[in-house]
Amino acid sequence: MKKLPVFVFLCIFAISLTSCGGRHDPKDKLSIPLSITVTQGDASSGFTAIISDDLSEIRFESEHIFSGTVLRFSENGNTASVGELFTREVKDGCFPAQEALCKAIRLLNTSEEKGESVENRIKYTIDEMTIIVYYDKDSDAVIGIETEESGRRFDFRVVSLTPYEAQSNGAGQS
Repeated sequence: MKKLPVFVFLCIFAISLTSCGGRHDPKDKLSIPLSITVTQGDASSGFTAIISDDLSEIRFESEHIFSGTVLRFSENGNTASVGELFTREVKDGCFPAQEALCKAIRLLNTSEEKGESVENRIKYTIDEMTIIVYYDKDSDAVIGIETEESGRRFDFRVVSLTPYEAQSNGAGQS
């Protein structure tokens, strides 16, 4: 008779371990440095953002209206380049969707916020920005990101998401 309560306890313990072990935070998939390709809303073309601690570089797909333009956001300022001959400084807010995505990912990396989980999404509120990360439990992948700050809302569908390793140009620079 004493074996039955021990058996029941072990079964409950095993079930609780397996149910807790499967839950993870999709925020882990967004660890920087990373390369993320997204489309915005219902658009068929998008952009790729390479995001690190101190620099974000945005490249637009060939079908996009800004194709050929490279944006660089850093603490030292923002620039837009077309080819190697033309580079111009751009003010904060000129590319609000791209800036919002980069800011959201950086905030997720620097915050200890756990977020509220509902079905296939987790909602975070960090520094007055609401960030919702959508994920597919079956494929264990982030499939979308939504940001809202100061009344501006942006929806992104994630096309690809991979860790990024800076490439050296042989002179010790990346």
